[in-house]
Amino acid sequence: MSDALRVLIVNDSATVRASLRIALEAHPGVSVVGEVADGALAASATRSLRPSIVLMDVVMPKMNGYEATRAIMAEAPTPVVMISAVEDASQDDVILRALGAGALSIVTLPEANAKTRWAGIVQLLRNMAQANVGAAPSSSARSDRPSPVPLPSSRIAAIGLVASAGGPQALASVLSALAGRAMPPILLVQHMAAGFAGGFGTWLATETRYAVRTARPGEQLAPNTAYLAPEDRHLGASPDGVIVLSDAPPTSNFRPSGDFLLHSLARSFGRSAIGVVLTGMGSDGARGASALHDAGGTVIAESKESAIIDGMPAAVRARGAANRVLALGAIPDYLVSVTRGEP
Repeated sequence: MSDALRVLIVNDSATVRASLRIALEAHPGVSVVGEVADGALAASATRSLRPSIVLMDVVMPKMNGYEATRAIMAEAPTPVVMISAVEDASQDDVILRALGAGALSIVTLPEANAKTRWAGIVQLLRNMAQANVGAAPSSSARSDRPSPVPLPSSRIAAIGLVASAGGPQALASVLSALAGRAMPPILLVQHMAAGFAGGFGTWLATETRYAVRTARPGEQLAPNTAYLAPEDRHLGASPDGVIVLSDAPPTSNFRPSGDFLLHSLARSFGRSAIGVVLTGMGSDGARGASALHDAGGTVIAESKESAIIDGMPAAVRARGAANRVLALGAIPDYLVSVTRGEP
């Protein structure tokens, strides 16, 4: 069947491989097309078997899951979800190393009889298999950059960046390219698992050399700083440039929500705000983008060709709310040009 989910399992334990195969193939339309016991063979198996997705172990004796994922991204780019039976997959270090290697998500191995958990994992794999993946980011692109000069008078008061699945890599790409360039305050909404927000901010700052901090209520927005929405709080800003956090109900099923952020920028800054909707499943950010567009602000939607998951940018484009549709690599230069009042 054309929509079959073809899974390659990479795990050094024969027992775990057998358990994974049984649990996955209990779901209609799921086929395990291969099993690899050595991370060093993962890339070649991916090339030859052409799975929809790779389910990758974290701890393996010859080549660990992080290294194997990087090899796959360099040699045969394919969506990878890491699954851990030994390490705690909720630990910041495990999650961030997985994302840095190019994995789209990481989960903890459930018990064999945990039917609800397995159903959730299969749905995650189906969603991630739709991803448009490329090579993992190169650390050579994250060299030290000079401190930004003071921002000249700008018509832009704030920039909002919104992302979901595939977002950590996309946000790192944008902020890396903006590091060392004078920019207005940037507000970030990234959908993420519980317990991940604090570690993600640290990882993002380290990866990009950009000043990233978790947003705090009542803090005055400052240029050349990115403010990350904290866990389970909506992020916005007041007209006088003060951070606003909210416990209002989830918007588009998310808290923090891209819709909430972009609506806030529309109300507070109108034509002096920029909203950017990056990769992600669903439609969060689309309604907020429409509000910002109607208020005279500038809205950028990532292009289908570069988005890892095109759901959220596509929803913005479908509403006619995007002033520009840009590939990920073109977004930073465009932000710089608009900030400086260039056409």
